[in-house]
Amino acid sequence: MSSINKNILLINFDFPPNQGIGGRRWGKFAKQLVRDGYTVHVIKANPVEGNTESPWTVDVQSPHIHTYPVARKYPQSFSHPGSGLMSKLKYRLARFQLLRKEKGTIYDTSIGWEAEMKSQAIRLVKQFEIVNVIATGAPWNLLLYTARLKEIFPQLNIITDFRDPWLNARNYGMATLDESRKNAEQEKFNTVMRNVNVVTSPNQLLTNEIKSHAPADIKARFEPLIHSYDPDDIQVLQKPKSDDKIRIVYGGDLYVELEPQLKAFRKSVEDIKAGAPDLYSRLEIRIFTNARVPSILEGLDAIKVYPPVGKKLFEELSQSDFCLILLSSAKRNEQTTKFFEYLPFRKPLLVYAPDGLVTDFVKKNNIGFAPLQQEQGLDKILHDFANGTLSFNSQFDIDQFTLPVITQRLISFFK
Repeated sequence: MSSINKNILLINFDFPPNQGIGGRRWGKFAKQLVRDGYTVHVIKANPVEGNTESPWTVDVQSPHIHTYPVARKYPQSFSHPGSGLMSKLKYRLARFQLLRKEKGTIYDTSIGWEAEMKSQAIRLVKQFEIVNVIATGAPWNLLLYTARLKEIFPQLNIITDFRDPWLNARNYGMATLDESRKNAEQEKFNTVMRNVNVVTSPNQLLTNEIKSHAPADIKARFEPLIHSYDPDDIQVLQKPKSDDKIRIVYGGDLYVELEPQLKAFRKSVEDIKAGAPDLYSRLEIRIFTNARVPSILEGLDAIKVYPPVGKKLFEELSQSDFCLILLSSAKRNEQTTKFFEYLPFRKPLLVYAPDGLVTDFVKKNNIGFAPLQQEQGLDKILHDFANGTLSFNSQFDIDQFTLPVITQRLISFFK
């Protein structure tokens, strides 16, 4: 056996073909790890009933990526409730049972997953003599279950990947926990921190935040592991536009607490409609999201909302003139996967977000306009574009953000 065991264990609750947050990030890493000579064993959850297949499924179709589905124990009557009376009763019963059994948040879909997940993990570690184990959360209990493997296999090198904040999250029920349940989550977090070797997250600020909540006596390394873009995804057919539309494209979730940014964006569009009707007649804003469409985006014919189109979004980006970024205050420091997927198309970014890591990055590198608020004039930007006088850095070095480069950073954490 070589000095580095090329078998990797990845624990990702919604790994493709599941449709779910986190699947893209780790589906891509798995794909590149295979290209770099590794075999990736993935413990994932069974898809929910009626699951729409992930657009990243093709990326993980490899004889060197092996998936081991584990049944979900979290009550589907609670996570995916129906609308009838019986469904409502089942929802209330499931909630009651979760509150009675769980000490921390009840909004964690990996609750009850430990026994079968750990059984699979133990078998795989023994069979393939695995040293490097990666777990990514949310859901958070999954990280706890993985950390406890260290009690059985002290030699493991466990890399814990945080895609979001945990203890001070605005979602997953964390914001409304009483003191007792907050303490229970802190204890879970502490157990994770004391058992893992490396803690990663998509940016330095989140990495610092996670470290600030950790016990002082831990020995884990804290390392940013940013998102990336996959060069394979941008090999789309480049077609010249067949019209004179000024096209703005947005792809992704519409996050909670986004109302101030949506209001500012709508006001910008309304100002163009009122003050520059000729320009407005050319404007087409195409939003692709699976989120519920807020009413604030309705009533303007320039704004068109569509369901997600998977990898066809890259064709939309290739035909766009601008890429739109909408971030709430809580998300202002998050360079999402879509942020990096925008970069290789070299279209100016229109950023409606409070000042933070994203706006600073865009301004520093002159790759767009940030932060945009109604008083700063989207109309001038579009006028400059229409007149051919828009200035931005279209030659920004994007090679540092490719999937192969970022995967090498991940590999540097292996033993």
